[in-house]
Amino acid sequence: MMGNANIQTKMDAVLKSKISGEYEWAVSVSKSGNSYNVSDPKTDNKPGTTSVPAFPAGDPYAVGHNHSENGPGVPSGGDVYAFLETVSKKPTMQVYYVYGKGWNGSTEVYALNVYDRNAALAFLNKYPKNTNLNFNQRFAGNIGKDYDQAIQDYNAGNHNASGIPYPYMSDAVALSMMMNQYNMGITLTRKVDSEPFKTIKATDQGSGGTSSINISTCD
Repeated sequence: MMGNANIQTKMDAVLKSKISGEYEWAVSVSKSGNSYNVSDPKTDNKPGTTSVPAFPAGDPYAVGHNHSENGPGVPSGGDVYAFLETVSKKPTMQVYYVYGKGWNGSTEVYALNVYDRNAALAFLNKYPKNTNLNFNQRFAGNIGKDYDQAIQDYNAGNHNASGIPYPYMSDAVALSMMMNQYNMGITLTRKVDSEPFKTIKATDQGSGGTSSINISTCD
C-alpha cells in the first residue's frame, strides 16, 4: 500500500511532521477496489496515546500513527496488541504503521503486517493483553522476559547482522524475535528515510545455553 504515491504522500504529510511534537496523531485507511481512502488525522491531545479515527468508506485496511518527541518508531507491545485486536475484529485489516526517529535523526517507519490470521487469533487467545502487557505498553510475563533478554543479547553484541549498513534499534530486533518465537502471525518491516520497506527477520540461534541472534532482511 505504501507504494501508492498518493496514499504515502497523505500519510507522510500528517505523521512525519508530528514526530517531534508533543502528541501522537493517527489516521485510518480503507480499501475500495484498487483505491485507498485515508481519514483525516486525529489526536487525543495527550502525550503517549491517540485514538484511531473512524475508517473511511471501504474495507478497513490499515492504521498509521506517529510516536512523539522524536522517539523511536519501533512498535510497542501496546501497538502490537492494538493491531492484533483490530485484525481479530476486522477481517480485511492488513497493516499497522508507526512513524518515529532512528539513528542520526533518520526517519523510520515500521509496519506490522499480518500474514496468518489464524495464528494471530490463536496468539491472542493464548496470550491475552490483560496478562501480557504492562501499564507502560511493554510486554509482560514470559514474553516480556524473552523480549528484555533479546535486547540484552543484541546490545551485548551476540548477533549476526553482516552486510546491513544501517543499524537496528534493539527493540526492533527483540520484537521480530518475539513474533517468530510466539508465532504471532505477523511480520515487522522497516523503512529508513526514502528507502523501500524491508522485512526484519530475527531468530534465536542459541545452542548449549548460549543465545546468539541471527538477523536478516528481505524486500
